[in-house]
Amino acid sequence: MINRIVAVIFFALLGLTTNAQDQTYEGTLQNLFEKNGSYETFQVVVVQLFDMYRQNYNDVDTETWDKLEQEFKNTSMSDLVSLLTPVYEKYLTQEDLQIMINFYDSPTGKKYAKYTPTISQESMAIGQEWGLQIGQKVLQRLEEEGF
Repeated sequence: MINRIVAVIFFALLGLTTNAQDQTYEGTLQNLFEKNGSYETFQVVVVQLFDMYRQNYNDVDTETWDKLEQEFKNTSMSDLVSLLTPVYEKYLTQEDLQIMINFYDSPTGKKYAKYTPTISQESMAIGQEWGLQIGQKVLQRLEEEGF
């Protein structure tokens, strides 16, 4: 009896190990997003979307919004990975993704991943300001040209 239990546990663990080693492209991409900070960035986007919806639909109670936000935080990432997988597959092999994951497992990679959401947020604000400056310069030049 004990031998059967040990055998069942052994084969179950072997199946888990084999499954982990033979990961799908989509699973590897999900792993990359978790390691490189994209997952956190996507989570911030979901929160921002829900903040916008909360403001526009303020008659919905907080409990409902909290429940919906949590549900979408849990499911939307896997949906997004599924949508992005064909794009990544066109340009990067699974081996490429694994090399990137290995980088993000390094101390420098972990540091970069940790600050990626903050860097992205700050860069976006700078990019918006830069875009406004370009717009002002274009309008000024058009005015100078008589338009």
